[in-house]
Amino acid sequence: MFYHLRMADPSTPDELPPAIALIEHPAYLEARISATESMSRMKQQLTELLEHCRSRKPARLLVDFTEAGGGYSVMDRYDIGTIGAQLFPYVRRTAALVTLQQEDPQKFALLVAQNRGLTVDRFTDREAALKWLLRDP
Repeated sequence: MFYHLRMADPSTPDELPPAIALIEHPAYLEARISATESMSRMKQQLTELLEHCRSRKPARLLVDFTEAGGGYSVMDRYDIGTIGAQLFPYVRRTAALVTLQQEDPQKFALLVAQNRGLTVDRFTDREAALKWLLRDP
C-alpha cells in the first residue's frame, strides 16, 4: 500500500508542506521524506511519521532521507534524534537511509535516538539497510 500524509502548517495556510510518502511492505514500513531545504518542514514530516507509527505500530521502519536536503547543524541533528527517539514505544527497529553528503561521521542524531532507547542504525546503501532491518534481533 502506498500513500502520502500531509499536515497543514497553520503559520502558512496557503502553502502545504511536502508530503511524506509511506509504503507498506509485507515485513516493514517505508517512509520517504520529501525533498525540502526547510528544517521545519522536515521536522513536520517526521512528526507525521511519528503519529502514523503511534496508530499502526510497525515492527520495522525504513526512513529514507535521500531526497531531503543536507547541511544540518548540530541542533538540527539533535532535533532529528529526539523526534526519532519518540518512535521507541511503537517501532522495534529503525533503519535510516541517507546520502553520503548527509552522512554525519559522529552519528549525532543516531546517538541521541539510541540513548533514548530506539534501536536504530544509519546506512548509505539501501540493501545493507534492509538486510540489517529485516534480520532477527
